[in-house]
Amino acid sequence: MEDVEPSRPKTPRTRKRHYTQELRLYMNFFQPSVKLRERVRKGSRRTRRYGLPLTALDWLLGLPGIDLKRLVIAVMILFSSVSI
Repeated sequence: MEDVEPSRPKTPRTRKRHYTQELRLYMNFFQPSVKLRERVRKGSRRTRRYGLPLTALDWLLGLPGIDLKRLVIAVMILFSSVSI
């Protein structure tokens, strides 16, 4: 029986593809990020206030005028092109 790590691609080309495509999609769709809402200065102190942590997909869904049906189709096409 061969001992293979399933999460790490073998060749440099597949490793590069893995880290440029799949990781990018993972970061865009599942990793939440926070946006800086405002900076407040009181004397020499500065306080930063951030918004809620949202994923890129959440940001898209929150935009006015987004056609939900077209967005779902585009996301399904992206996910079908990824080999997990």
